[in-house]
Amino acid sequence: DLYAEAAGLRVMRIVTISESGNYSPSPMPMARMQEAKMADAVSTPMAGGEVGYSTTVNVVFELGQ
Repeated sequence: DLYAEAAGLRVMRIVTISESGNYSPSPMPMARMQEAKMADAVSTPMAGGEVGYSTTVNVVFELGQ
């Protein structure tokens, strides 16, 4: 709205919204089964931490008077 008002216009509606980002696909079920078998056999300690994720959102607006 800020940029539209600066141009003497107003936002009429959103035309499109698209999103893109980097992500990892879900593991295959077979890999999960193998992990479950391994988890039963040995306990593996997990260290705490952070996971980063980034995304880009593009929005196209229709402007009018």
